[in-house]
Amino acid sequence: MPTENPAPESTGDPAPTGGGDGGQGFKAPTSQAEFDAMVKSRLERERAKFADYDELKAKAQQLDDSQQTTATRIAKLEKELESTRTTALRSRIQAKHGISDEDAELFLTAADEATLTKQAERLAETADDRRKNGNRDPLAGRTPSNPGGGPDAAKREWLRSVTERD
Repeated sequence: MPTENPAPESTGDPAPTGGGDGGQGFKAPTSQAEFDAMVKSRLERERAKFADYDELKAKAQQLDDSQQTTATRIAKLEKELESTRTTALRSRIQAKHGISDEDAELFLTAADEATLTKQAERLAETADDRRKNGNRDPLAGRTPSNPGGGPDAAKREWLRSVTERD
């Protein structure tokens, strides 16, 4: 069976507390004035520990404000960067496919390269088809269904006589 250590022998001297009294043992106050002085000194030491609390609190608030401002600025700059990249991509694809500025502004609306390329190719195909076919007037070469008459015949005749056309 294990043996227990006996309690250390007491020397009758009060044990030192390690307090702020320079290593001396605790001395009990003998009067209310001594007690008040001890409590006052203890309170002053505790207050001294937290004396700069308001200053630290103000600095922490400044740091939080600064971080918030920085985060807002970073978000704004990232948005501006994305806009600039999209504009540069749109311009590059526009130049590659020979699309006018007006058509690019109206028809190249995507934000990613693949979709912008598809839009540009489709727009370029449409423009090529228009160039191949030229301006087409489906009624060109037809004669009016009522060449000599109608409600405007007199007006046309008067206009021809004034302008001296045949």
